[in-house]
Amino acid sequence: MKRSSFHLWVATTSTAFGAGFLIYSTYVTNNLQVVGEAWLNETYTHMYGIQPSTATISMLWASVIAAKEVGKIIGTFLIPYMAERFGRRGGLLLNSWIVFAGCLICLFGRQWAYQFIMLGRILLGISMICGFGLASLFLIEVAPLKSRGSSGSLIQIFRGLGGTIGMVLALPEVLGTRSLWSIALAVPMFPALLQFLVLLFCLESPRHLYITEGRTEDAAKAVEFYQGPDRVASAMNDLKKEKQQIGQKIDRAGLVDLLRSSDFWRPMLLTTLALTNRSLAGILPVQSYSTDMFVAAGLSHYAASHSTVVLGVCHLISAIAVTCTVEKWGRKPMLVAGNVGCLAALLLVALFSACSHVVWARYMAVLSLALFMLIYPIVASVSNIVASEICHQRYRSYAFTVGLLVYSIVGLASTYAYPLLKHSVGLAFSFIPFCLCLIVTIIIYIIWLPETRGKTFESVAFDRNEMKEPLLTPMGSNLESLGSAEAIFANHYPVHEADASDNSEDEINLL
Repeated sequence: MKRSSFHLWVATTSTAFGAGFLIYSTYVTNNLQVVGEAWLNETYTHMYGIQPSTATISMLWASVIAAKEVGKIIGTFLIPYMAERFGRRGGLLLNSWIVFAGCLICLFGRQWAYQFIMLGRILLGISMICGFGLASLFLIEVAPLKSRGSSGSLIQIFRGLGGTIGMVLALPEVLGTRSLWSIALAVPMFPALLQFLVLLFCLESPRHLYITEGRTEDAAKAVEFYQGPDRVASAMNDLKKEKQQIGQKIDRAGLVDLLRSSDFWRPMLLTTLALTNRSLAGILPVQSYSTDMFVAAGLSHYAASHSTVVLGVCHLISAIAVTCTVEKWGRKPMLVAGNVGCLAALLLVALFSACSHVVWARYMAVLSLALFMLIYPIVASVSNIVASEICHQRYRSYAFTVGLLVYSIVGLASTYAYPLLKHSVGLAFSFIPFCLCLIVTIIIYIIWLPETRGKTFESVAFDRNEMKEPLLTPMGSNLESLGSAEAIFANHYPVHEADASDNSEDEINLL
């Protein structure tokens, strides 16, 4: 393995591991509900001197779960500041400290009051959404064109791993006991520590260095670090072309300024839909309440908690398969097919749940949810890649902010509303709103989503007919100097003839 390939593999794997594993905090509460509610009952009685009702305890536990969603909403406003002020790598380093703080508060907060557990999960929610946004940008921007999809989908593998480990560690046989359950909440600090230590020795995204910061020399060094010296000239040429389309100097326009630009709206709306697609598919209720779903379908609590682990394993297996195949098919057909599959799986869950008085139908409901978890990583992986590829460097972090804000709001609403919806209409009909959302999403993708596989950010923008004019008026534009910079790097890093023929990078096996 080349030295640059090793750098790329270590940087992308550790980044995806640290950011993707944070989904653990969503899954771990699934099998902790019984012991968590018992602890809330004792703590509430000790604090206020009265015995809480069952409804009060259920609402408090829902608040513990939803605190993470509140943190995600807060975190969306921090992403553009962290991404632009500290860079992608610097933002991820800072985010690791937020993970440490949240885990430590969850670990020791049970000794004080349940409000501290909520505070710790708010911090974990902030770190989860910031880590996801920053890691998505970093992974897409450091990878060569041909391996951009597999690099961006790495997060889903570790999300599947984090979810599976979260449900296993929360079992009563492991850490799901009255004395150990707070330790289960603090596990994400270990992947965050690994990510922090690795990124200390890595370089910033070359795209951020060149286009946003204007640091040409540092950008060339970053390209050489991640892709090798024989790719510097062609990579710098691609960056030059993209920068010519949006103006040489990136003015520090804020989100409000961008919202006034018509060029920003279409990619922002498509990015928002792609990122929100995961919530619209109904994944958050499945992640948070699948054990309760299985109990409602007629399984015992023991069988339900272990069936939930099967869902995590299905997610992990499918995420690995998607990462290995994402570059073989187009983004658009994969997204459409994934959403159609999720729709079919949810309809099967609704059908078999309605027949839960028949014993075999209960297990078919479990298999239908397992089918959903096998298909869902297609939607999650590809929608994340599309969201990263659809926007230019100039406003990518801001589009992610808007998209993740909507995603977090939808997630908070579905996390709070789903238990009420299930108790009101029953398990069989509780998935109908998600099915309707999936139908609308499929139609929008078919009509408006452009194909982004194998295309530079510049060509995707031209496919949208968006970059005929600069997004905002450039300040101090001096495009001629870019040509001279290109000549300098072409002299120092000559492009091989084989590379010049297609102006593309060799595919790097990231797995």
